[in-house]
Amino acid sequence: MTDARVRQRIDRWLDGDLPVDDEAALEQDLHDAPETLTLLADRALLHGLLRDLTGRPVVVPAAVERRRKVVRSVAWSALGLVVCGVLGTLLVLPTADAGSADVVQKALDRSRDDSARRYSVRVEPAFPRLWAAQSRPLPPVSTLWVRDTRFVQSTEIDGRTLAWGRDARGAVWFTVSPGTVAVFGADETPDPLRDACDLRTLDQATLLETLLADFDLRRVSGNRFTNTIVARPRDGASRIGRVWIVIERESLRVRSLVVERRHRGRKTATVHFTLEETAPRDDAIYEWPGHVAPDAEILDRSAGRAARRSLLTEFLRLLKQEPAES
Repeated sequence: MTDARVRQRIDRWLDGDLPVDDEAALEQDLHDAPETLTLLADRALLHGLLRDLTGRPVVVPAAVERRRKVVRSVAWSALGLVVCGVLGTLLVLPTADAGSADVVQKALDRSRDDSARRYSVRVEPAFPRLWAAQSRPLPPVSTLWVRDTRFVQSTEIDGRTLAWGRDARGAVWFTVSPGTVAVFGADETPDPLRDACDLRTLDQATLLETLLADFDLRRVSGNRFTNTIVARPRDGASRIGRVWIVIERESLRVRSLVVERRHRGRKTATVHFTLEETAPRDDAIYEWPGHVAPDAEILDRSAGRAARRSLLTEFLRLLKQEPAES
């Protein structure tokens, strides 16, 4: 008897929402168990028959499932073609369809305007139960203003305001209190700080360009107002996993994105970006002086490494919601 988990994988894959890691497991099941191949063909035939002419899923009555054997006997002559088609699709993964790529391209063109965008950002750890076991609260929602490669982000943690950003020169700065700011030039930004920034910020134009070049795109849902497109990486070594994009039909503005972040092929976090506002903003918001006191201590290249390293450790600890050392 086929394992219920295998059946679930097949159904989720046919519906287009099977996680990337489970796709490899399903492929292995197909190689190891001949009955899995039969079940896949069976479900694919039923799945295809239960779609209307517009390609939208139809609600399946329970009686239809009971008549599954009848469906199989009628469609058995097409089994070979279906298996070849389904297996071929599984092994290469869904290819980009012209409609989805066209929508993303238009959204990319639209995103190149000169306005700043404000997002709410929520980071969902890959293993939330592990965080809970360590008595660590989930990362708080932060506010992100972004324009081209510049950004400024802020959040409240333990009664303190954390702010960090990247200015027009590529320098990255951060502060955990109004009295001190650390500044790293573009050529000296430490990898942990760069990774923390990359995880939580959004260079929308660059991301959309990457999706068009290196991802397979497929429209998974839509209505009168929006299209939802899922992007899957062709390269398993990509630091970005699947991406869900909601694009407004009329304005072609990207309303929200959900981005899976990966490291060495494993998902590390899922980041949710929700557009709150698009408006002109003074470029000064991306510079550190507007986020600290006038007499704040400035820890830049001239201050040496030790002082900045100590502040960076505290900044990352707060951002990751790690307990302080006793």
